[in-house]
This record gives sequence, C-alpha cells and structure tokens, in this order.
Amino acid sequence: MASFDSIPVDELQLASLLNYFKKRSISLIYINRRMYFKIKITTHNSSSLKIVEEKLERKKINFKRVPLPKKLKKFTLNKSSHVNSKAKEHFKLVKHFNLFYVFCTLSELKETLEDFPNDIALKVTATF
Repeated sequence: MASFDSIPVDELQLASLLNYFKKRSISLIYINRRMYFKIKITTHNSSSLKIVEEKLERKKINFKRVPLPKKLKKFTLNKSSHVNSKAKEHFKLVKHFNLFYVFCTLSELKETLEDFPNDIALKVTATF
C-alpha cells in the first residue's frame, strides 16, 4: 500500500478532496477504494463520543478508538465580591479528545459524518 501525505478533510469540504486528487493527477480509483481515515474528535460532552461509536458500529465500519487525555480547566469565583472572601464557587470544564482510525470508502465516511452529533468538533485526515 502506497503512503502519500496526509490530506486534511473538513466535514463539509469532502468535495475538495476530489479536487485534491485531480490536481495531483491521482486516479479516481481511490475514491471508491477503501482507505484509512483518522478522525480526531473534540467535545465537552462524553455521551456524544458514545453516540459516534454506536453510529460507526451500526454502519458496520471497521474502526479503532484511541482515547486521548482530557483537558481539565478549573476556575474559582467569589460569591460576593466585597464580603466573605472565603465564600467561593468552583467550576470545571472538561474537554474530551478521541482518535478514531476508520477503514472505509469516501462515500461511507461522508454518510457517517452527516449522522454525527452537532456538538463535536472534527478533524479528518486521509491516508492511502
């Protein structure tokens, strides 16, 4: 299997991948061929990662999930700015990161990406 450079693909820019193939004079056989895609998913909601995994399983697409470390952001605010400096509220924001290695065709990937939840950020790269 030949390994070319990684191709960045956004969720809504899959048509630009076709232009990439044409500019580099790569045959359109790769469009219908199964390729490896690396999907990096970022979300604040951990349940949306489970939804993504279920969608990939339902479509019977081969994938491997690699959990990445979470980013935790903690901050503290005073309840009253003038009195009682001991009265504070603590908040934290958790950002979940996951990598999905997917082996499918470009059309299968497009159908799958359309079904993903709206609260996730995607970065897709293709390697073939």
